[in-house]
Amino acid sequence: MKARFRQVAYAHIQLPDGTRLARQIVCFDAQGRVCGYAPLTAEQAFTEWRDETLVLPAAEGEG
Repeated sequence: MKARFRQVAYAHIQLPDGTRLARQIVCFDAQGRVCGYAPLTAEQAFTEWRDETLVLPAAEGEG
């Protein structure tokens, strides 16, 4: 079975340490958990755009 991922481009993401990154693509797994992010350097097919800030929570066991 093929894994399903969802890509969303955000205007900003805020990392758990408070660092704020502009124009990032965030990948979500089938359960809606963040599984990665990367800079948005060009338009990406099948990517939803959100003009907002995504605040990433600390991973379980951190903080």
